[in-house]
Amino acid sequence: MKSGSETVSSTIVVRTMMGIRNVDLALQCLGSMKALVRHPLEFAIHDDGTLHAEARARLRENLGPCTFVDRVQAGEEIAERLKAHPRCATFRNEHLFGLKLFDVPLLSARRAVYCDTDILFTRPIECPAYFLGEGHPFTAMQDLKESYSVRLAQWPILRRRGIRLASRVCAGMISLDPGTLDLDFIEWLLGVDAEIGLFSGFPFWAEQTIYAALAARTGCVWIQPEECLVAHRSSFARTQGAAIIHFAGFSRPLLAGVYARLQLAEDDRPALRLGTVPTPECGMWRRLQSGVRTRFFLREEPPHLRTK
Repeated sequence: MKSGSETVSSTIVVRTMMGIRNVDLALQCLGSMKALVRHPLEFAIHDDGTLHAEARARLRENLGPCTFVDRVQAGEEIAERLKAHPRCATFRNEHLFGLKLFDVPLLSARRAVYCDTDILFTRPIECPAYFLGEGHPFTAMQDLKESYSVRLAQWPILRRRGIRLASRVCAGMISLDPGTLDLDFIEWLLGVDAEIGLFSGFPFWAEQTIYAALAARTGCVWIQPEECLVAHRSSFARTQGAAIIHFAGFSRPLLAGVYARLQLAEDDRPALRLGTVPTPECGMWRRLQSGVRTRFFLREEPPHLRTK
């Protein structure tokens, strides 16, 4: 078998990326997925090169059978797959999330299902659109805002170049059908970036922006937004009862309190079947609204700078 590639079976392979610093977090969050999702699944863990034998043993003991994707071996296979796409190869090697953009879909034999290690499941669920597709080429968690690399001033360029972005795609939890990853399109998109600095506004979000462009081309749905969301202190009092919560960035300290209330082994509630909402296109007006909302309602200081 090739590095990290799957064999075809009824078990859903959920891919994630992590290193030694995330083991405890992964045991909580991936453990909650394993305990509460009512689809048969196992994990393929893309190792950043720091997971030693003891850490891998802990993960297998708590999460069940896991495949570990060696970064070096996967790199050789992906390099071969990207030989005809030099800009893609460079992005994969140089960008923080290049491996998520290329390795996750290219090493998936079937639908690529990806989940970050900081996403907590709080009750039994079924989510066919995410785990199985059910006719949806691209499924994603709804983000808090339009977290994309393109500056507002450059937004008119998108329309002139024929580039569309699906709104508020959070690449922390996505799934996509085979063929959605169009390497020719990504190579062209990276060429536009090289020409005019399309992703220079917020380079950290370049991979998520590319995923949003792919989602707009194929069609995309959000997982039921009121039950699958990104945590934020400004709304946490009313959203902490959601079925799936992404504790990203400065919201990470909120995770402990929610996790402490879970009863993973004893939760016998009927599975909540999560639906979907069609993802609109992120046009200029949505981007502007997101900027205003972020400025006045979603700004957040690091925990060590807060006065309260």
